[in-house]
Amino acid sequence: MKILDFDVPMRALLTLSLLPVLSCGALAGTALAAEHYVATTGNDAASGTQSAPYKTIAKGIGASNAGDTVWVRGGTYSGSVFFTKSGAAGSTLTVSAYPGELPIIDGGGSGGSGISSSSATYMKFVGLAVRNFGSSAFSNGWVNDTGTS
Repeated sequence: MKILDFDVPMRALLTLSLLPVLSCGALAGTALAAEHYVATTGNDAASGTQSAPYKTIAKGIGASNAGDTVWVRGGTYSGSVFFTKSGAAGSTLTVSAYPGELPIIDGGGSGGSGISSSSATYMKFVGLAVRNFGSSAFSNGWVNDTGTS
């Protein structure tokens, strides 16, 4: 009497049976990307959720990590946005307009840049309008040998 009637080698069966266990172990150490929300009516002391958004884009970026998305609700945000947070290779930090809305960063004719960082890398900006800055909309500055930008 045959108990097993497979043409699959035992090593292959063992590999297939361990696959779910190994997959769960690999996921246990993996952090899931978070979503943060910013709105003109928000508060930087809030939790950054959709129902309790931050007020400034800089706060949303500062609360984020590589792989996260900062959703910016429509409206006009005054002044420039400066940040130092970065994404990582294969895990960009995304700052995006909330679907169907247009966030506008308005400099009011001031000098400088609308969105800038002297050190950030692996960032992606989607659907933001930047206007009325004397220098540029986006700037990725440099740090000189004295450590200032």
